[in-house]
Amino acid sequence: MNSFSSILNTPATASVRPPAVPGGHYIMMIRGLPRQDKSSKKGTEFIEYTCAILQPYTDEAGNCDVDPQALEEFGSVQGKEMRLTFYMTEASAYRHTEFLTNDLGLDIEGASHWEAAQSAPGAQFVAMVRQKPREDGKGVYSEIGGTAPLAA
Repeated sequence: MNSFSSILNTPATASVRPPAVPGGHYIMMIRGLPRQDKSSKKGTEFIEYTCAILQPYTDEAGNCDVDPQALEEFGSVQGKEMRLTFYMTEASAYRHTEFLTNDLGLDIEGASHWEAAQSAPGAQFVAMVRQKPREDGKGVYSEIGGTAPLAA
């Protein structure tokens, strides 16, 4: 990773938009502790996890839905970080509970959402990564569009 000063000393025209992670299913791991914040648009509070890609997901039959050509063009996805956000409203907090219990397999009985979130670092799951058009119309970005438990 380049330092701030080395980036500042790089010609501005050498900076390019990084490519989006190819769509498909990946094995991911929660990296570090989650953070709490509020959305900039509506001020909705959320819990956000940093997730690191470990590898593309392959099912029991050996099938992988990540396009091998797109993966080759992208390069290594291992360690690539993505964010997973859960908005904490009365109508949507259940999604966070389902992620922790169903997808990560954590026992969160008696814990608050924030207390339960502290147990997530290191946990692995399957993430469905999808590409979406940017709001400004300049390309696409990748986001985690769904999660599932990692079969043992």
